[in-house]
Amino acid sequence: MSGIKHYEGSTVLISGGAGFIGSALVDALSNICCQIILLLRPGRSFSTIPNASAKIVTVHGDIRKRQTWAGSLDGVDYVFHLAAQTSGYVANNDPLADLDANVVPVLEMLEACRQGGLKPAILYSGTVTEMGLPQRMPVDESAQDLPVTVYDIHKLTGEKYLQFYSREADIPAVTLRLANVYGPGRNVGSGDRGVLNLMVKNALNNKPLTVYGDGSNTRDYIFIDDVVSAFLVAGVRASDLKGSYYLIGSGEGTRIVDAFNLVADRVKHKTGISPAVEHIPSPDSLSSIEDRDFIADTSAFRSATSWAPQVPLAEGIDRIIEHLVSQQKTYTLRLPR
Repeated sequence: MSGIKHYEGSTVLISGGAGFIGSALVDALSNICCQIILLLRPGRSFSTIPNASAKIVTVHGDIRKRQTWAGSLDGVDYVFHLAAQTSGYVANNDPLADLDANVVPVLEMLEACRQGGLKPAILYSGTVTEMGLPQRMPVDESAQDLPVTVYDIHKLTGEKYLQFYSREADIPAVTLRLANVYGPGRNVGSGDRGVLNLMVKNALNNKPLTVYGDGSNTRDYIFIDDVVSAFLVAGVRASDLKGSYYLIGSGEGTRIVDAFNLVADRVKHKTGISPAVEHIPSPDSLSSIEDRDFIADTSAFRSATSWAPQVPLAEGIDRIIEHLVSQQKTYTLRLPR
């Protein structure tokens, strides 16, 4: 994987390491000789990785408290801050709780760095929805940020703090604004995230794949391995990229209905199961952020790092199917003739 060798001999702290992206990042780094510190909330666990080359240490603490960060950051070379409350609906229902979950930890982490004279490279997981409802496609970093949800306001606020501390305290921080991430792995997150993964699970259980309205809105689906690769290469180049944000997507737009039909087709091809794709009315409670089109123009990040996505959508869906079949004995892959 691009950039992985750079991390040999380093100490990497990952908040949210038991989540979807975090666990994929841990899996990638576990193959080299480094130290990985997993900063998890109390009660959260991480499954042991057999034959890992990396030394993996689990630390439990409240990331809203400065002492948690101060006690964890000493000697750390890289911080991948992935822990977050990820539901836009939860954020809108309780803005103060979301502020506490998504903004306070960023500020406490940065203050712990500043007060301790620490300057690890910080890689932050943002979201393309910070921009709100784009007016033109594809979208690049010149688009104006007009967030329409509390969640996106807070993700943008965290990003702004990172930019401020990069400038004022010389802490190399980079934000990757992620498009629709999908792929095999652990703990996708809240119910309004990871929709494509959920559709594959439904299809394998022969449940209908439900599309709101005509499903004509366009999304940019980016495979998990490509996201991990982007984070790793951003860490390698953090000193050059500091204070910046970049859009991370496949650069390909797919209508939601076409993505769901592709899931149904690939599941049928791989297993013989024929799930239906059904159109239903959009619920009144549907967030306005859902009624948008998005395609990422990733040329800025490509130019700065030579990164490029590698996994096309059909292949990525096949990998989810194969992963889920390997996990559930009730699913059976159709053998090629």
